[in-house]
Parts: sequence; structure tokens; C-alpha cells
Amino acid sequence: MSLYVNALMVFIGGAAGAGVRFTLGELLKTSPLPGWGAIFVANLIGSLLIGFITAVNLAPFPHNNDLSFVTLIQPLIAIGFCGGLTTYSTFSMDTVFLWLEQKYVQAIANTLGSISLCLIAVWFGMQLAS
Repeated sequence: MSLYVNALMVFIGGAAGAGVRFTLGELLKTSPLPGWGAIFVANLIGSLLIGFITAVNLAPFPHNNDLSFVTLIQPLIAIGFCGGLTTYSTFSMDTVFLWLEQKYVQAIANTLGSISLCLIAVWFGMQLAS
């Protein structure tokens, strides 16, 4: 796959992922989740998806001699879509703001929950693909 095709796939996936993250944030504004809940949910979904896609790309495909579809999945979904959907920088900013607002329990819960549950989601995504 050429550099330009891969870059285009990352661009398309990233735009879609960012759009989903924005929409998720808007939809969850009226939910009982705290303000950082949308990023938390987006990071969980992205972690599950990147684990699944990575495992699919690593699995042998005996019935598929043309791997062009598989090679497009990684830049489109894992790098582009998941990169646009998840955001460590926003997670970090939200956590710092919680800390500065003296919401220490929420800051710690956001940090520990995001890290541990996203790691589990990646593993679970890989298991789903196996």
C-alpha cells in the first residue's frame, strides 16, 4: 500500500473518529455521567476497537489471498478512527481540571478507571477477534 493511500485512510478514519467523539460528547451532555464521562466512554470504545482490529490484522487469513482489505484496516480504523475517537490529551486535561477543582476522588477514579478499563478493553477486543 502506498504512503499516500495509507495517509488518506488515516485522514478519513481520523475525521470519522473525531466526529463520533464530538457526537458522543453532545449526546452524553444530558446523561447522568459527569462531564468527563464522554471521553471515558470514547476511550473505552476506542480501546476495545483497537484491540479487536489489531488482533484481526495479526490473525492468519487462509481464505483470503488478497490482503489489501486487511492492510487498509490498520491505517483506517486503528490509527485514524481510534486516534480521532480517543484522546489522551483531553483525558489528561479533564483529570487536571478535576484535581484543580479539588474533586480528588473523581480525578483518581477517572485516572484509575481509564487506564485499567481501557487496558482490559484492548485485551477483550483481541479476545473477540481470536
